[in-house]
Amino acid sequence: MKAVNIIGIILAVAIVPLCIYYVDETSAARWASWDFFNEYSTYYGPSAAEVTLEGAGLSAVLVSFFIFQSIINLVKIKTMTSKVLAIIGVSLMGIALLINLALMAEAGTYDEAGLINLVVGPISLAFSIVFLVQTIQFEKIGQKPQNTEVIDDIV
Repeated sequence: MKAVNIIGIILAVAIVPLCIYYVDETSAARWASWDFFNEYSTYYGPSAAEVTLEGAGLSAVLVSFFIFQSIINLVKIKTMTSKVLAIIGVSLMGIALLINLALMAEAGTYDEAGLINLVVGPISLAFSIVFLVQTIQFEKIGQKPQNTEVIDDIV
């Protein structure tokens, strides 16, 4: 469980620059595709739709991991804080996943709706840190004997 939450912290930090990069690339591809000058200044790079598909696909994979992380913490860690945060996390990340899937289905461009991932990053970072702390505390509770008055308590 610790490993999943540490990976979640790393991916939560990584999704923000990824989102900024794809927003900038989509915007640049959209502006460069307009031929302002003459027939000699044409744009040969990827279209805004191609960049959107790539960015939304990567974002959907990362958001799917955050959903997995929330579900696995809901199942494995039996603290009230972890359960509440996992339910909130699944709800919020589910909305972000639906937006990313809509972007992949040509509903828009990444610089319009992909900015939801700028919100996903800090939320996932906070949830991953709390999940890691809850995991460590839950493991410490499991290591203590149940009743300190009984000498032969088998754990």
